[in-house]
Amino acid sequence: IFVVAAGNDYNFGTIGTPGVAAQAITVGATDPYDGTADFSSKGPTPDDYRIKPDVAAPGIDIYSDYLNNSYKSLSGTSMASPHVAGAAALLLEKHPDWTPEVVKSVLMESAKSSTENLFRQGAGRIDILKAIKQEYVVTPGSISLGLSDNSSNTKTYSILVQIRNLCNTPKTITVLPDNFPAAISVTLNENTFSLPANATKSITLSINVNAPSLPFLNYPDAYFGSLVTNDGSTSISVPVVLLNPAITRLTFTGELPQSIFQVGLDGAYFNHQYPTSPEVKLLLPPGNFDLISIYGNRIVVNENIDGQQGSTIVVDKAQAKNVVAFKPKDEKGNTLNYDPSTVGSVTFTSRARNFICFFPYVEDTVYISDQSAYYVNMRLRDKIPSKGNAFYDINITTPEGINASKVYSNNPGDFAKIDVLNPSLAKGSTQDLFYHSQGQVFGLINSYPVSVSNPVEIFYSKRDRSFPNFSFMQLNPQDGQSGYSWEAGGFTICNNDSIYFFDSQRQQLASSTLSDNHFEYNLGNSLLRLNARTYNREDKIVMHDFPSQGSFNNFFGERTKGTVYYKLRQDNITVKSGSFINRTSDEYVDGFNIELDGASDQYSISLRYEDNFVEGKLATAIAELKFDMSSLDKNPPALQYLSLEADDIVANHLETGQQGKIVFGISDVCLSYYGMECSDENAGLKSLELNIKGEGENEWTNLALLEISEQWRDFKDYESYLPNSLANGYYDVKIKAVDQHNNSFEYQLNP
Repeated sequence: IFVVAAGNDYNFGTIGTPGVAAQAITVGATDPYDGTADFSSKGPTPDDYRIKPDVAAPGIDIYSDYLNNSYKSLSGTSMASPHVAGAAALLLEKHPDWTPEVVKSVLMESAKSSTENLFRQGAGRIDILKAIKQEYVVTPGSISLGLSDNSSNTKTYSILVQIRNLCNTPKTITVLPDNFPAAISVTLNENTFSLPANATKSITLSINVNAPSLPFLNYPDAYFGSLVTNDGSTSISVPVVLLNPAITRLTFTGELPQSIFQVGLDGAYFNHQYPTSPEVKLLLPPGNFDLISIYGNRIVVNENIDGQQGSTIVVDKAQAKNVVAFKPKDEKGNTLNYDPSTVGSVTFTSRARNFICFFPYVEDTVYISDQSAYYVNMRLRDKIPSKGNAFYDINITTPEGINASKVYSNNPGDFAKIDVLNPSLAKGSTQDLFYHSQGQVFGLINSYPVSVSNPVEIFYSKRDRSFPNFSFMQLNPQDGQSGYSWEAGGFTICNNDSIYFFDSQRQQLASSTLSDNHFEYNLGNSLLRLNARTYNREDKIVMHDFPSQGSFNNFFGERTKGTVYYKLRQDNITVKSGSFINRTSDEYVDGFNIELDGASDQYSISLRYEDNFVEGKLATAIAELKFDMSSLDKNPPALQYLSLEADDIVANHLETGQQGKIVFGISDVCLSYYGMECSDENAGLKSLELNIKGEGENEWTNLALLEISEQWRDFKDYESYLPNSLANGYYDVKIKAVDQHNNSFEYQLNP
């Protein structure tokens, strides 16, 4: 029995080998509420358009064994498929005479069905207890008719269906078709029959499709009927599917492209194929698309294709006739001379701005067909003569489109200079820089580091605010160096001199402005904030961090890959403890993840992070969350954000004469996480305190708070001005919030 993960490619029609195999049990992923995980690849299968996946299983935050005798939580269809493999093993242990086809059909027919499109999770989430008890089975477990044949008036399908009695007593079985449109007629050679103990009965299903009377359905919708069997106590429904969408055909003359991409102009759809024949059929959802064919360094674009019209498009490599060359310039207008095979990368972003064509090295010449506005981004690294340690992120826009051969250069006046300082390394020391793009649909990370000094100078081409791509940096100590690995928040710098910071899920974290076309990005030069929070509900304790932000990060999204220690206590007795690595956006490290049954008792969760930096000094962050699982409100308040401002500029220190204030947000609203809903009686806060304490002092000083919330927020904002009489030195900060049900949140930064 072959159990195969469906894949993690999000869209319909993205299940590939070996998941497309007809006899395999192909598995999609579900969330904790049996909905389809957004990343789970969906059917139908390419070419023959069968129902896949066959079943689904939980695939989000699955706690599993891992390398080096460790454990971690991961998400994906590869986390879902082991559930199904184990279920198949249990069925075979109980019923060693069952064939692979019977095991597959039993798992499908006993699954918890979903109201979603069958191409999302097939028969639904498996139910092993129901499967073990199943008394008869219908094979196959699903029937796929593929695409409607509109070349003829009537198409007839003859399908052999078997019903097997799995128990030791005879049964009377009825079989009826259900939910077919008028243009599809279904007949059976027998509708009711007796089935002796452990016997098998074959019946013939005849399906007639009157193609001219069958309306088109927008892909991925399809005609889903069913074959319903009943033994008097148990009903089994076998789905029957027929697709009748508009079809866009790409016909290739001569050489086949390596890949073709379908890019929705609304920015929400992206898919791709690797053609193996001179014609490719594309099933496109409603909307307009650019179809992009890639031949090495040649790009052919067919623009503004209506996915619901159906058309035939001829594609030829020779259509990429425009010779496009690049002559990048530095900030002084001098031509940057470089070795294109070693120096960096170039990306092309479509006018839909959700597609990136990536070359792992800089092509100084590419060939492009006629097309509308395109965006070219070049990353130039080391081995640039006379440029020393400078790093260039160059953006070239072609708003007039490309319809002739041309040499493109960037405008040197568009550069902004960023100095990025790693506080855990000495100035002037070398470090490894990873620099990568994040697009609207997917990210591209370069697979090798560049050796740079500390701080690293980056010359960045400013761009339009609507341009969706932004850049991430990781700075790592080199071999033999002590220090910490940092990830900087994703950023983009716009023509209006604003700089915006994002996490890897495109959530804006913060913004700032350039000063004289310059920005000093001193990593960690802000107060550290806690991102983990509880999502408790009923008798379940749930606490997670944000995978795209880690458990602790600074104001602009930067964070170290340090160690976080935690303890969960029940009535002051430790019931769970451990440690984990503060997540970075491109690594599948195990972040903070607690899920367990909770009794109606008092609980507390503490977190301790000792890898923070404050002006060159190691610092500690401590969080203590207390909650009552017997209360109507089971979740403590949560910190939304936290910052120190010096004369309204985000910082982690004050200079003499500067006015300082602490600004933060607190929420007592129960939010959702990955589809896990939590509902509370959120009566608001009972008390809130902000305290500071100087290094060496014993007593905390309470600061006055001013509420500055806007009405539309689901959390409240507060600010507190620091006394002008503060002495020089380091200070601790403590925030404590208690809600009306006495759940509490306390967060302390030392210093």
